Amino acid sequence: MVDPPSEMSEPDLANRTTEALARVKIGQMLEAPGWAVQDAKAVDLAGSRGVAVREFRMKPARGRSDYLLLLDGRAARVVEAKKEGETLTEVDRQSARHAEGLPEELELPVSAVVGGARR
Repeated sequence: MVDPPSEMSEPDLANRTTEALARVKIGQMLEAPGWAVQDAKAVDLAGSRGVAVREFRMKPARGRSDYLLLLDGRAARVVEAKKEGETLTEVDRQSARHAEGLPEELELPVSAVVGGARR
């Protein structure tokens, strides 16, 4: 379960970046319709049809995606959290890098850019 920002103490909120807060919000938005949000170090694909993997490590030199969405064990989307007001130009490049950086067994049909502050 993703901790909602409203349940965090003031010092916890002060130590989080706006992008980290966007990741929390995105995690909540994924959980609401039933995605199982899991850490990359402890993925259980059998636990749910839809699994959202936090901080998924791509191939070397491709970084990490904020969330990799898996549907029936197959890659469905890469989701990137960005602070409100950030332009989508760099985000689009980053998402493309991540889509190209998936292991071959997880080939991604489409990548997506999501801003945590968007509704």
